[in-house]
Parts: sequence; C-alpha cells; structure tokens
Amino acid sequence: MNASDFARRLADKLIEQLKAGTAPWQQDWVEGQRSSPYNPTTRKRYRGINILALVATGRSDPRWMTYRQAQAQGWQVRRGEKGTQIQHWIWEETRTGLGKDGNLELDKDENAIKDLVRLSRPKVMAAAVFNAEQIDGIPGLGSMPPLEWNPVDKVEKLLRASQAKIEHSQAGGAFYRAGTDTIHLPARERFSEAAAYYAVALHELGHWTGHPDRLNRDLGHPFGTEGYAREELRAEIASMIMGSELGIGYDHRQHAGYVDHWVKILTDTPTEILYAAADAEKISEYILTLEQKREVSQTQETTEVKEQIPLAARIYLAVPYGERQEAKALGARWDAVKKAWYVRPGIEPEKIAKWELRPQETATLDPRAEFAEVLRSIGGIVEGEHPIMDGKGHRLATEKDKRGEAAIFYRAYLDGVPNGYAENNRTKEVRRWKGRGQVLSAEQRTELLAAAEKKQYERDRQELERFEATATRLSADLRSLSFSGVQKTPYHETKGIAPVAGVAVRNGNLWVPGYDVEGKLWTIQYIKEDGTKRFAKDSRKQGCFHVVDAATAAAGLERLSESAVIAVAEGYATAATVAKYGKVPAVAAFDSGNLLAVARALHERWPDKQVHDSRGRRS
Repeated sequence: MNASDFARRLADKLIEQLKAGTAPWQQDWVEGQRSSPYNPTTRKRYRGINILALVATGRSDPRWMTYRQAQAQGWQVRRGEKGTQIQHWIWEETRTGLGKDGNLELDKDENAIKDLVRLSRPKVMAAAVFNAEQIDGIPGLGSMPPLEWNPVDKVEKLLRASQAKIEHSQAGGAFYRAGTDTIHLPARERFSEAAAYYAVALHELGHWTGHPDRLNRDLGHPFGTEGYAREELRAEIASMIMGSELGIGYDHRQHAGYVDHWVKILTDTPTEILYAAADAEKISEYILTLEQKREVSQTQETTEVKEQIPLAARIYLAVPYGERQEAKALGARWDAVKKAWYVRPGIEPEKIAKWELRPQETATLDPRAEFAEVLRSIGGIVEGEHPIMDGKGHRLATEKDKRGEAAIFYRAYLDGVPNGYAENNRTKEVRRWKGRGQVLSAEQRTELLAAAEKKQYERDRQELERFEATATRLSADLRSLSFSGVQKTPYHETKGIAPVAGVAVRNGNLWVPGYDVEGKLWTIQYIKEDGTKRFAKDSRKQGCFHVVDAATAAAGLERLSESAVIAVAEGYATAATVAKYGKVPAVAAFDSGNLLAVARALHERWPDKQVHDSRGRRS
C-alpha cells in the first residue's frame, strides 16, 4: 500500500469518526496521564500520522508492536487477529558512488565508496503492528509510571522559554493574531483549574509556531474559511500529542466547530491528513524543545553579543548563489523572512555595487520569475521550461552535479497566492516561498497552467520518442542472444536460484527483459555478478515487468492469462524464488517504486484475477 492508499483509508475512517464525534483529536485526555501510542519493546512513541492511525482504532492500551517484536519477548499474537497498518518514511540511504565512466568509485583499499544521500522523496516502508489487547502472554498495563515533572510547571516553563507575547482579557476568547504576533487568552481566573488554562495556552502556542520566523506556515486565512480550518487541524493534532506527552490533558471542546470543514478537506484531499500530521509533529517537537533552545541561546549570548540591525536600516542585496561566501565576508547576513541577503548601513558602496537592487528589480515579478530566483538562490540552474508550477514534484540540476544528477527538488503552486518549496539535497538548504501578496486572476492562472501543460505535453512526447527508439535498439540486441537459461552465474549462486528461460547471460551479466501487458519490450535490467543493477539508458520502466521462466513475452502473458492468481515481487531473485515454491506465475517488477504500477497494469488487463505481492498481500 503506497502513501496515497494509506491516506485514503485512514481519511475514510477519520471522516466517519468526525461525523460521530469520535476522531482522535475529538477525545478528551485526562491530566496527569501519558497515553500516546508507544512501542514497549523499544520504549519509543509512535510519531506523526502513525499516532492517528493507532489511536483511531479505539484501543485502550497504548502499547503497539510488530509480530516479530512480540515473539522476541516470548509473547504471541492471537490467531486471527488483524494488524494495523503504519508507515515509516526513510529520508536518507547509503548509495555506492559511480565515476564518470560509469564504474564503481573505489577507495585506496579497493572498497566501494558509499555516500549517505538525502532523498528528494522519502521511501515509504509499511508495517503491521498489533495492540497489547491482541497479544497473549504480555503483562498487564497496570498503572502508568508517575510523571517526572509537574505538568502545569512544565508548560509554564515552555511558555516562558518561548518568549511569546501573551495578552489576557476578562471578556475575550483564545486565539493567535499573526499580524501582531501575539497570543490572546482569557484571564486565568476564568478557568476552573490551572491545567485547563495551560492546555488552551499550549494550543495557541501551536498556532504561534506558524510565524515566518519559526515554522513558516500559511496563516493568512480569515476565520471560518477552509484554509483556517487546515491550520486548526494541525494545532488540534499537535495539542493532542503535546497534551499526552506533557500530561497536561486535552479538552477538544475548547477548539471544536470545524468538523464540516475537516470532513470536506479529507474527502477532497485524503493526503492532507499526512501533511497535517507531519506539521503537527513539527509543531510538537518545536515547542517541546523550547527549553533546550533557550538554554543554548543564553549560553551563546554570554559569549557573543551580536549586533542588531533594525529592519528599516537594512540594505538588501541580490546575491547570486555562487557569490554568497564573498558577500558573507563583507558582513552580509541572511534574512530568513524576506529570503534575501542584507548588510548594515555605512558599508562602502563600491563593495556591494554589483549586488545592489535597482528600482526596476524591486518591482513585483510574475510568479515564475520570483520562484526562479528562489531556485537560483540555492544553486539551481534554471533554464528551459523551469520552474514548472503545476503542484507536482520536479528536479533541477546544480553546477556541482555529475552527469545525470539533479540535486534540487521543488514543488510550486499557482492556486490562490502562488507558493512553493525547494530543497538542495546536496547542501541541505531549504527554501519556502510565497508570492509577494498577489493573487492570480482565473484568467492569469489558466494562461500559466495552459503554458505549463503545453510544455509538459512536449516533454512527454520527446520522452516517448526516446523510449520508442530505445525499445527498437534493445529488441535488436536481444535477438543476438540465447534465452535458454542454462548458463549459471555467481549471481544465481549467491541468491540460491536456478537459471531459467527468458533471461540471457552476456559476459557474466544477466539481461532481464521488461515488457508491458501487451508484450512489448521497453527495457532491460542488467544484473552484474556482484548484484549491481542498472537499466538500459533512456528506457521506460514504469509499469513494465518480467514473468519468470517464460521464454518469450508472449509465453509469459499466456501463462498469466491462464492463472487465477498472479504474484508480483520486487526483484528478479525474489520472483524466481516465489515461482519455484509458490506454484503460481511470478512477476518481477524490478524495484519497490514500480510495484504498484505493475499491479495496476495487471489488474486492468485481467480484472478477474487476484494480484498478490510476494508476501501474499492482495493489491
């Protein structure tokens, strides 16, 4: 199940619970108790979207673990019990470096050089966990250990550490005003108990984190709008997490009234629950670490007194990415709110002349030009159709990239106030951008989207031409090779699989053809003796697969058409093992990112058949 399917199922469940008033953030949590879901074998709490997925089950025991973790403790999941799906997002992975010649980069000891790479999109790993109520042999929960702090004192310290401006009123309600960056609360005596006051204060502190100087969320929506409800959803989930973590309790009635908006949001955009939960986790982490941040800040202040330059006195500059070190050497600083470099007054004009903003440069730019400057500020080479502002993820190269690399990931939107996000995976620099206050008219937005669609169509056409040319070349290459499958290689030995028909061997490397549901060859996966894999250059992989032990594509498709069940595995070796012991046709999808595309293609071609992954789960 991919992230979208996971979000859809969870959103459907939450919509039902919202209507019934039983969603996780619609439940009151008692002061003095920590009831957030956690894993008793690792002693770590679950985070983000997984909190909602687990709490939404309605289980009273907060302990959750995998089947293997339970077994390792001598406990047993009862027969017939169903696990609850959670997700783990992996943002970094170790990769083996390749030189310009395409060969492995080796160190002085002839070992492959490996680098830790930040992924532009996370790998989503799914797991099933079981609640303690589903497990035999596990000790009873008993009474939760007492908190190591007084919840009221703890929240008071966090409020002081935040240095947030808080104003009290005998008649007013509770809210955060972004324009003045102030939190407004009812007078303390209006609350029946201290914990209730601090729970409300904590909720408004959650909104306070959205200021541009902090987590920089979009707070520019008036009360009662859908945008306002989206921000309220984040603060609600964050309040639930922090209320449990701190033991301060949580009263959802203080912040109710957005149910209809939330139902509409989750119905129209199920993945919003993923983003809301991720933002709520960031809010919680930001607030719960305020004391430590304050201590570090105080320590730094005792050793270094920084010159404060008033906003009105700052001289802003247009500094290209490659010249930022030169600007810093002259005393330039980065303004995180305006996303620009600036210097103090009095600096010699000739030193900054080449970066000084001219009057015409300060005029309002069109959204594409604005966002293009953001991309350049983190090292992007912006040319051709970029930036593409269609709400989808795109990649961009930098001057330091090797051939074929694109270190910058970005996503930009034209709806409402144009906005976007960009990250340089090489330098870890992140930019969040919002247009300079302009709201595009329907005609302007349509014009820009039409231009983007035209460019996308042209890119798709050119890509298809490359795919077709590669497919023709690969077909010719394969005709010269034998597909008897009798030649065994070290890769077969390592994986414990037998050589079978349909895969050729050339110079010790396996050639695994990949074709679509019509039997057309589109790609070849080359597998070296050491297991290193690569695909034919400029070939189409999406939706393509290989049927194990089928001499030809036609033979493989015929086998699939005659079977009631089709097994889809990630790699060739796994598929070969499934084919040997599973007694059903096994399909190799080549990698995890292609599993869903292959399963969908097979289901659309043969809708009456069951398509399962290598672990027996139906797709």
